[in-house]
Amino acid sequence: MYLPPAPDSGSTNPWVQFFCSTENRHALPLFTSLLNTVCAYDPVGYGIPYNHLLFSDYREPLVEEAAQVLIVTLDHDSATSTSPTVDGTTTGTAMDDIDPPGPENLFVNYLSRIHREEDFQFILKGIARLLSNPLLQTYLPNSTKKIQFHQELLVLFWKLCDFNKKFLFFVLKSSDVLDILVPILYFLNDARADQSRVGLMHIGVFILLLLSGERNFGVRLNKPYSVRVPMDIPVFTGTHADLLIVVFHKIITSGHQRLQPLFDCLLTIIVNGPPILPPPTHWPC
Repeated sequence: MYLPPAPDSGSTNPWVQFFCSTENRHALPLFTSLLNTVCAYDPVGYGIPYNHLLFSDYREPLVEEAAQVLIVTLDHDSATSTSPTVDGTTTGTAMDDIDPPGPENLFVNYLSRIHREEDFQFILKGIARLLSNPLLQTYLPNSTKKIQFHQELLVLFWKLCDFNKKFLFFVLKSSDVLDILVPILYFLNDARADQSRVGLMHIGVFILLLLSGERNFGVRLNKPYSVRVPMDIPVFTGTHADLLIVVFHKIITSGHQRLQPLFDCLLTIIVNGPPILPPPTHWPC
Protein backbone atom coordinates (compact mmCIF):
# COMPACT_ATOMS: atom_id res chain seq x y z
CA MET A 1 0.00 0.00 0.00
CA TYR A 2 2.86 2.37 0.75
CA LEU A 3 5.57 3.27 -1.74
CA PRO A 4 8.68 5.40 -1.35
CA PRO A 5 8.34 8.90 -2.84
CA ALA A 6 10.91 8.37 -5.60
CA PRO A 7 9.42 5.28 -7.31
CA ASP A 8 5.90 6.63 -6.92
CA SER A 9 6.67 9.95 -8.61
CA GLY A 10 6.59 8.52 -12.12
CA SER A 11 3.70 6.09 -11.73
CA THR A 12 -0.02 6.66 -12.08
CA ASN A 13 -2.64 5.81 -9.51
CA PRO A 14 -4.43 2.68 -10.79
CA TRP A 15 -7.61 3.54 -8.87
CA VAL A 16 -7.90 7.01 -10.36
CA GLN A 17 -6.89 5.61 -13.73
CA PHE A 18 -9.73 3.08 -13.68
CA PHE A 19 -12.17 5.60 -12.19
CA CYS A 20 -11.67 7.97 -15.15
CA SER A 21 -11.44 5.35 -17.90
CA THR A 22 -14.10 3.91 -20.17
CA GLU A 23 -14.08 0.76 -18.03
CA ASN A 24 -16.02 2.66 -15.38
CA ARG A 25 -19.63 2.36 -16.52
CA HIS A 26 -20.82 4.66 -13.74
CA ALA A 27 -18.66 7.62 -14.75
CA LEU A 28 -21.53 9.79 -16.04
CA PRO A 29 -23.83 9.47 -12.99
CA LEU A 30 -20.81 9.92 -10.73
CA PHE A 31 -19.75 13.09 -12.55
CA THR A 32 -23.22 14.63 -12.51
CA SER A 33 -23.80 13.67 -8.87
CA LEU A 34 -20.49 15.17 -7.73
CA LEU A 35 -21.06 18.39 -9.68
CA ASN A 36 -24.65 18.73 -8.46
CA THR A 37 -23.57 18.09 -4.87
CA VAL A 38 -21.07 20.95 -4.99
CA CYS A 39 -23.12 23.51 -6.92
CA ALA A 40 -26.43 22.93 -5.13
CA TYR A 41 -25.01 23.34 -1.62
CA ASP A 42 -26.16 26.39 0.32
CA PRO A 43 -24.41 26.66 3.70
CA VAL A 44 -26.73 29.46 4.87
CA GLY A 45 -29.92 27.51 4.23
CA TYR A 46 -33.03 29.35 5.40
CA GLY A 47 -30.90 32.04 7.03
CA ILE A 48 -31.79 31.22 10.63
CA PRO A 49 -29.17 32.90 12.85
CA TYR A 50 -26.74 30.54 14.58
CA ASN A 51 -28.36 27.47 13.05
CA HIS A 52 -24.90 25.99 12.47
CA LEU A 53 -24.34 26.00 16.23
CA LEU A 54 -27.62 24.25 16.99
CA PHE A 55 -27.52 21.61 14.27
CA SER A 56 -24.62 19.76 12.70
CA ASP A 57 -24.28 20.23 8.96
CA TYR A 58 -23.49 16.82 7.50
CA ARG A 59 -23.46 18.18 3.96
CA GLU A 60 -20.39 20.40 4.29
CA PRO A 61 -17.85 17.54 4.55
CA LEU A 62 -19.73 15.77 1.76
CA VAL A 63 -19.47 18.81 -0.52
CA GLU A 64 -15.81 19.30 0.33
CA GLU A 65 -15.02 15.67 -0.47
CA ALA A 66 -17.04 15.88 -3.69
CA ALA A 67 -15.05 18.93 -4.80
CA GLN A 68 -11.78 17.17 -4.03
CA VAL A 69 -12.80 14.06 -5.96
CA LEU A 70 -13.79 16.19 -8.94
CA ILE A 71 -10.42 17.94 -8.89
CA VAL A 72 -8.53 14.65 -8.73
CA THR A 73 -10.48 13.15 -11.62
CA LEU A 74 -10.20 16.26 -13.78
CA ASP A 75 -6.49 16.51 -13.05
CA HIS A 76 -5.81 12.93 -14.13
CA ASP A 77 -4.07 12.79 -17.50
CA SER A 78 -5.15 9.56 -19.17
CA ALA A 79 -3.51 10.38 -22.49
CA THR A 80 -0.22 8.86 -21.37
CA SER A 81 -1.56 5.80 -19.56
CA THR A 82 -3.24 2.57 -20.46
CA SER A 83 -6.68 1.56 -19.31
CA PRO A 84 -6.82 -0.76 -16.29
CA THR A 85 -9.44 -3.44 -15.99
CA VAL A 86 -11.19 -4.82 -12.97
CA ASP A 87 -8.58 -7.53 -12.43
CA GLY A 88 -5.78 -4.95 -12.29
CA THR A 89 -4.29 -5.61 -15.72
CA THR A 90 -4.17 -3.14 -18.57
CA THR A 91 -5.84 -3.31 -21.93
CA GLY A 92 -2.64 -2.52 -23.83
CA THR A 93 -0.06 -4.90 -25.27
CA ALA A 94 3.71 -4.82 -25.43
CA MET A 95 3.55 -3.11 -28.81
CA ASP A 96 1.49 -0.29 -27.33
CA ASP A 97 4.41 0.84 -25.17
CA ILE A 98 5.93 2.54 -28.18
CA ASP A 99 3.05 4.98 -28.64
CA PRO A 100 0.26 4.32 -26.12
CA PRO A 101 -2.94 5.97 -27.32
CA GLY A 102 -4.64 5.80 -23.92
CA PRO A 103 -8.36 6.18 -23.33
CA GLU A 104 -10.03 9.51 -22.90
CA ASN A 105 -10.67 10.83 -19.40
CA LEU A 106 -14.44 10.54 -19.20
CA PHE A 107 -14.76 13.20 -16.51
CA VAL A 108 -12.93 15.73 -18.68
CA ASN A 109 -14.98 14.59 -21.66
CA TYR A 110 -18.30 15.07 -19.88
CA LEU A 111 -17.22 18.44 -18.50
CA SER A 112 -16.15 19.72 -21.91
CA ARG A 113 -19.49 18.70 -23.44
CA ILE A 114 -21.70 20.78 -21.13
CA HIS A 115 -23.29 23.41 -23.35
CA ARG A 116 -26.73 24.44 -22.07
CA GLU A 117 -26.90 27.93 -20.61
CA GLU A 118 -29.12 26.82 -17.74
CA ASP A 119 -26.41 24.35 -16.74
CA PHE A 120 -23.77 27.07 -16.95
CA GLN A 121 -25.95 29.35 -14.84
CA PHE A 122 -26.46 26.64 -12.22
CA ILE A 123 -22.72 25.96 -11.97
CA LEU A 124 -21.71 29.62 -11.90
CA LYS A 125 -24.35 30.57 -9.33
CA GLY A 126 -23.40 27.65 -7.11
CA ILE A 127 -19.66 28.35 -7.14
CA ALA A 128 -20.18 32.11 -6.70
CA ARG A 129 -22.50 31.49 -3.75
CA LEU A 130 -19.94 29.29 -2.01
CA LEU A 131 -17.01 31.61 -2.74
CA SER A 132 -18.96 34.59 -1.39
CA ASN A 133 -19.93 32.77 1.80
CA PRO A 134 -16.93 33.94 3.90
CA LEU A 135 -17.71 37.53 2.87
CA LEU A 136 -21.24 37.55 4.31
CA GLN A 137 -21.89 40.24 6.91
CA THR A 138 -24.81 40.25 9.33
CA TYR A 139 -25.93 42.38 12.24
CA LEU A 140 -25.39 39.46 14.61
CA PRO A 141 -21.72 38.47 14.90
CA ASN A 142 -20.85 34.98 13.65
CA SER A 143 -24.51 34.18 13.04
CA THR A 144 -23.98 32.52 9.66
CA LYS A 145 -22.01 29.43 8.78
CA LYS A 146 -18.65 30.02 7.07
CA ILE A 147 -17.16 27.32 4.87
CA GLN A 148 -13.42 26.68 4.67
CA PHE A 149 -12.90 24.87 1.35
CA HIS A 150 -12.62 27.92 -0.89
CA GLN A 151 -9.25 26.80 -2.26
CA GLU A 152 -10.84 23.64 -3.65
CA LEU A 153 -13.57 25.78 -5.20
CA LEU A 154 -11.01 27.99 -6.92
CA VAL A 155 -9.19 24.99 -8.36
CA LEU A 156 -12.49 23.52 -9.54
CA PHE A 157 -13.47 26.82 -11.16
CA TRP A 158 -10.10 26.90 -12.92
CA LYS A 159 -10.70 23.39 -14.26
CA LEU A 160 -14.16 24.35 -15.49
CA CYS A 161 -12.83 27.35 -17.40
CA ASP A 162 -9.86 25.41 -18.74
CA PHE A 163 -11.73 22.39 -20.10
CA ASN A 164 -14.94 24.10 -21.24
CA LYS A 165 -14.34 27.30 -23.20
CA LYS A 166 -18.08 27.79 -23.66
CA PHE A 167 -18.40 28.02 -19.90
CA LEU A 168 -15.55 30.55 -19.82
CA PHE A 169 -17.26 32.73 -22.41
CA PHE A 170 -20.55 32.43 -20.51
CA VAL A 171 -18.83 33.60 -17.33
CA LEU A 172 -17.26 36.57 -19.11
CA LYS A 173 -20.47 37.74 -20.76
CA SER A 174 -22.42 37.43 -17.51
CA SER A 175 -22.45 40.10 -14.83
CA ASP A 176 -22.01 37.27 -12.32
CA VAL A 177 -18.31 37.26 -13.14
CA LEU A 178 -17.97 40.02 -10.56
CA ASP A 179 -19.36 37.61 -7.96
CA ILE A 180 -16.28 35.52 -8.71
CA LEU A 181 -13.87 38.44 -8.90
CA VAL A 182 -14.64 40.01 -5.52
CA PRO A 183 -14.17 36.80 -3.47
CA ILE A 184 -10.92 36.07 -5.30
CA LEU A 185 -9.61 39.55 -4.49
CA TYR A 186 -10.71 39.05 -0.89
CA PHE A 187 -8.81 35.76 -0.61
CA LEU A 188 -5.73 37.24 -2.28
CA ASN A 189 -5.69 40.20 0.07
CA ASP A 190 -6.26 37.98 3.10
CA ALA A 191 -3.52 35.48 2.20
CA ARG A 192 -0.86 37.89 0.95
CA ALA A 193 1.19 37.79 4.18
CA ASP A 194 0.74 34.07 4.92
CA GLN A 195 3.45 31.96 3.32
CA SER A 196 1.52 28.75 3.98
CA ARG A 197 -1.21 29.95 1.58
CA VAL A 198 1.01 30.67 -1.39
CA GLY A 199 -0.85 28.00 -3.38
CA LEU A 200 -4.09 29.92 -2.90
CA MET A 201 -2.37 33.06 -4.16
CA HIS A 202 -1.16 31.28 -7.29
CA ILE A 203 -4.52 29.80 -8.28
CA GLY A 204 -6.32 33.10 -7.62
CA VAL A 205 -3.88 35.09 -9.74
CA PHE A 206 -3.96 32.52 -12.53
CA ILE A 207 -7.77 32.66 -12.67
CA LEU A 208 -7.69 36.45 -12.95
CA LEU A 209 -5.00 36.20 -15.62
CA LEU A 210 -7.17 33.80 -17.60
CA LEU A 211 -10.23 36.03 -17.31
CA SER A 212 -8.32 39.21 -18.16
CA GLY A 213 -7.38 37.81 -21.55
CA GLU A 214 -10.92 38.48 -22.78
CA ARG A 215 -12.35 41.89 -23.59
CA ASN A 216 -15.61 41.34 -21.71
CA PHE A 217 -13.73 41.07 -18.43
CA GLY A 218 -12.45 44.63 -18.75
CA VAL A 219 -15.93 45.81 -19.68
CA ARG A 220 -17.39 44.24 -16.53
CA LEU A 221 -14.75 45.94 -14.39
CA ASN A 222 -16.37 49.29 -15.21
CA LYS A 223 -19.31 48.47 -12.94
CA PRO A 224 -19.30 50.63 -9.78
CA TYR A 225 -18.12 48.86 -6.65
CA SER A 226 -20.85 49.29 -4.06
CA VAL A 227 -20.73 46.13 -1.94
CA ARG A 228 -18.37 46.67 0.97
CA VAL A 229 -16.31 43.60 1.73
CA PRO A 230 -14.39 43.42 5.04
CA MET A 231 -10.86 43.98 3.69
CA ASP A 232 -8.00 46.02 5.11
CA ILE A 233 -7.82 48.39 2.16
CA PRO A 234 -8.38 52.16 1.95
CA VAL A 235 -11.98 53.27 1.67
CA PHE A 236 -12.69 54.53 -1.83
CA THR A 237 -15.48 55.27 -4.27
CA GLY A 238 -15.00 53.79 -7.69
CA THR A 239 -15.37 50.73 -9.88
CA HIS A 240 -14.32 47.12 -9.61
CA ALA A 241 -11.23 48.05 -11.61
CA ASP A 242 -10.23 50.37 -8.77
CA LEU A 243 -10.74 47.54 -6.29
CA LEU A 244 -8.52 45.28 -8.37
CA ILE A 245 -5.73 47.87 -8.54
CA VAL A 246 -5.93 48.62 -4.81
CA VAL A 247 -5.69 44.93 -3.88
CA PHE A 248 -2.81 44.35 -6.29
CA HIS A 249 -1.02 47.35 -4.78
CA LYS A 250 -1.38 45.80 -1.32
CA ILE A 251 -0.04 42.46 -2.56
CA ILE A 252 3.02 44.02 -4.19
CA THR A 253 3.87 46.38 -1.34
CA SER A 254 3.03 44.26 1.71
CA GLY A 255 3.13 40.66 0.48
CA HIS A 256 5.86 38.20 1.42
CA GLN A 257 8.91 37.51 -0.73
CA ARG A 258 7.60 34.26 -2.21
CA LEU A 259 4.99 36.24 -4.15
CA GLN A 260 7.53 38.06 -6.32
CA PRO A 261 7.17 35.57 -9.23
CA LEU A 262 3.51 36.60 -9.41
CA PHE A 263 4.20 40.32 -9.83
CA ASP A 264 4.53 40.02 -13.61
CA CYS A 265 1.15 38.27 -13.72
CA LEU A 266 -0.44 41.03 -11.64
CA LEU A 267 0.92 43.71 -13.95
CA THR A 268 -0.23 41.73 -16.99
CA ILE A 269 -3.77 41.58 -15.59
CA ILE A 270 -3.74 45.36 -15.16
CA VAL A 271 -2.26 45.92 -18.62
CA ASN A 272 -4.98 43.78 -20.20
CA GLY A 273 -7.64 46.16 -18.92
CA PRO A 274 -6.66 49.78 -19.78
CA PRO A 275 -7.73 49.76 -23.47
CA ILE A 276 -11.35 49.44 -22.34
CA LEU A 277 -11.16 50.99 -18.88
CA PRO A 278 -11.67 54.65 -18.00
CA PRO A 279 -8.94 56.48 -16.05
CA PRO A 280 -8.73 55.14 -12.48
CA THR A 281 -10.86 57.08 -10.01
CA HIS A 282 -8.65 56.14 -7.08
CA TRP A 283 -4.95 55.52 -6.75
CA PRO A 284 -3.57 53.97 -3.56
CA CYS A 285 -1.16 56.14 -1.67
